[in-house]
Amino acid sequence: MSDKVILNPGAYYARQGNVSETMFGAYAAYNLSGDGTQQLFGALITA
Repeated sequence: MSDKVILNPGAYYARQGNVSETMFGAYAAYNLSGDGTQQLFGALITA
């Protein structure tokens, strides 16, 4: 995207016996200061 934005998508699946769980999501980091000392993080997760 750019040198200031990191986007990390992910997925998770688990199964135990006859029960299962699936999760999708992503988190983003935005470099506020330019040198990485100040960052803004956000996440979106759905299960």
